Amino acid sequence: MNVLISKMMLYLFEASNIEEFFRLPTNYCELPTHLAKGASIHSPAEKSDENNPGLPRIRVLSPDAERNEMNASQYVAVSCLILLIQPLCGLVSAELAESAELTQSAGSAQSAEQHQQAGQPNIIFMMADDQGWGGTSVQMHPDVADSRSKIFRTPNLESLSSEGMRFSQAYAPASVCAPTRLSILNGQSPAANHWTKVASGLRSLRNPKMWPPKQVRRIDPKDVTFAELLQSSGYRTAHYGKWHISGGGPGKHGFDEHDGDIGNEYAERFKDPNPVDIFGMCERAEKFMAESRDAGKPFYIQLSWHALHASSNALKETTEKYRNLRGRQSRFAAITEDLDTGVGRILESVDKLDLRKNTWVIYTSDNGSGSSQVLAGGKGSLWEGGIRVPMIVRGPGVEANSWCHTPVVLSDMYPTFCEWAGIELPEKAVEQVEGGSIVSLLNDPDKGQVTRARKELYFHFPNYQTSDGPHSAIIADEYKLIHFWETGDSRLFNLASDIQEKKDLAAEKKDLVEDLEARLKKYLEDVDAHMAEPNPKYDPNVATQTGQRRGGRGAGGRGMGGRGGQGNGRRGGRRNRRSSQ
Repeated sequence: MNVLISKMMLYLFEASNIEEFFRLPTNYCELPTHLAKGASIHSPAEKSDENNPGLPRIRVLSPDAERNEMNASQYVAVSCLILLIQPLCGLVSAELAESAELTQSAGSAQSAEQHQQAGQPNIIFMMADDQGWGGTSVQMHPDVADSRSKIFRTPNLESLSSEGMRFSQAYAPASVCAPTRLSILNGQSPAANHWTKVASGLRSLRNPKMWPPKQVRRIDPKDVTFAELLQSSGYRTAHYGKWHISGGGPGKHGFDEHDGDIGNEYAERFKDPNPVDIFGMCERAEKFMAESRDAGKPFYIQLSWHALHASSNALKETTEKYRNLRGRQSRFAAITEDLDTGVGRILESVDKLDLRKNTWVIYTSDNGSGSSQVLAGGKGSLWEGGIRVPMIVRGPGVEANSWCHTPVVLSDMYPTFCEWAGIELPEKAVEQVEGGSIVSLLNDPDKGQVTRARKELYFHFPNYQTSDGPHSAIIADEYKLIHFWETGDSRLFNLASDIQEKKDLAAEKKDLVEDLEARLKKYLEDVDAHMAEPNPKYDPNVATQTGQRRGGRGAGGRGMGGRGGQGNGRRGGRRNRRSSQ
């Protein structure tokens, strides 16, 4: 037999080549087909077989150029041989496919294990919309029984909290949604971002004592987001759900996969059996997890849930459970439970894909809501009810069912994510980021510390949304000062002993008030915060119309505050996007 045929036979039965032999689009197994179809014989006149002069050579595609020519008699002989073995091709190919699948799976698992050992964990960040500190059935403070809801049922969050750490004093950077979302992404406060309210609301104001500033209303393209840093460090990144900060959408700011530049209007489209896209987001997230695992790459997934918006879209079955509750409360209870079901599905996906050991899970909310039976104020105010939010973290090494009482703010997530991923912040990010990593708190909630550029926490709301009017706040140690710009008055509270902010200490601690006011004003100057300005045409004899809700116990009222976002019942649309928070 000619050397070529011998080589081909050897090639056929070599374990290293058999897969390629059977899988090439045009290979030796297809020779009989070529004959049956009357395949032409390429026989350039200038080329003939050296061993058999006069016989044309046949050229076929093969795995190796060295094997791709033979004369006509050899071609027939090989074809007959292959007719005998061709029935085996399908069987061998199937076995090879299965083998390749197992090899790929093993390789993915090995790659996943390698990135785990390299210290790059997976991160899943879940953020509800308008869910207050007491808006779940998880107790958020061990000494405050009413820091949980007795109406809402969130068993999956209860499970998550039993496996992780609860932060009893976690804050949203803003008391409304979009500024918080931007602050998380770029690590800066809303005051520094010049975005403190989704829209200024200037059109609805009539004879205000002060004019609120205009809002930037978009992420700055020059900002370095943590998603971009994770992406450049090898992470696959995804953002599902509400974006609401413009700038071209998530894809322009570090996210490989996303739902686009969408806001509140998007939630209305999704009803039973996929209320406000909760379960659709779960499906996309699980697929992304699986793809990342199989690719051997760490991932970051942000689930910016649309719930609790469009609460009337809750599952009918869930809504029926709460039919005895009054009015809107039944809808909020239903959508809260549906959201919790979504959280449960995400946690199930993590376990199903065997990712728990190397995956951090964070659950929180974008702002308060006034739903708490304990906290004063609500959405649009800087009282505790407007900015204190639920926060639960589960991850490698975190003690189960543990607590942390150190104040944290969601802008702390930026440096935290980067520390988990082993990323050293570039110079530009160092100058930009105001938050500090909470990793040491997760390792030891009693001795851990958060190192920020400034020790205090600052909040700025120079707008009208509640009867408090424009106001700002500072938290330093256990004290919190709220300054009201219309009147120039400040109120001081000891949050350690007065979480409800009932006892104003300003009169008895004047030195502390003066000190905190000075620190607050200096901070606002340092970040060039946009301020409310006196209205030169203000007429004290004419009623002021602001379209506001009731506030906390501030300059304009002493009630417990409005229901905030959970009571809006707004619908989507262009007009609504201007006023939605």
